[in-house]
Amino acid sequence: MSEENENLTPKIPTEAKDSGTGKIIIIGVFVLLIVIVAGIFFTPLGTSLLGHGNKEAGNQSEQAIKEPQPETPADTKINIETVKFIDIPEILLNLRNASGKSSFLKISITVQAPNEEVGKVVEKLKPLLIDQFQEYLRGLDVEDLAGSAGIERVRSELLTRTNNVISPAKASNVLIPSMLIQ
Repeated sequence: MSEENENLTPKIPTEAKDSGTGKIIIIGVFVLLIVIVAGIFFTPLGTSLLGHGNKEAGNQSEQAIKEPQPETPADTKINIETVKFIDIPEILLNLRNASGKSSFLKISITVQAPNEEVGKVVEKLKPLLIDQFQEYLRGLDVEDLAGSAGIERVRSELLTRTNNVISPAKASNVLIPSMLIQ
């Protein structure tokens, strides 16, 4: 009877048990564990969880938050008694277009001067300002003017060019009352 029981139970070859699939799974799990630990260790999440990190860098970021940021032109307070607004004549020009279709830009620009003296300098140098504005605007694509971010970049560049022309005087802001792209 023992011979019959031996014949009925299938014999599993020892090579199948020792095949590489078990080893591959163990190695895969081990590698995955190493990657997860390394990922946690080298990310900001890991440094905060493990208590590591540069304490000086943390102090610097806290100081940066506490220090007042320099004011941008839009944030500055306007002194109603001294502010001067100088209108630049309307500019009409062709814009570059990737599709080859002709596009036009019609823009009105107003320079905000903090006081009468700067306003007089802007008035006197208005032809140079118009030249600088046209030079910059002609280099733009229609896509450059898309969205509020595009308008803000244009406004910032026009202010920079204004201040370069009227230097050492300094304009407070450049306003764009109207702009039409057709």
